[in-house]
Amino acid sequence: MRIRELGERLRGSGPWAVDIGITVLVQAAVAMPFVVPRAPGLPDVTWLSYGMTTSAVLPLIWRHRAPVFC
Repeated sequence: MRIRELGERLRGSGPWAVDIGITVLVQAAVAMPFVVPRAPGLPDVTWLSYGMTTSAVLPLIWRHRAPVFC
């Protein structure tokens, strides 16, 4: 798939799909330090670590529907 085709598909997709895509990309970037080889002095990665990073990026899904949480 070419870049132009991908851009056209993204323009045609709904805001939910775009927000979920952004969330998945940010989740991958945030979780990257957990999957690459770690330095010996760092603590082990736990499921709690993954859960905390996931809970930190999940609000991105609702960024259009509720831009400000009061």
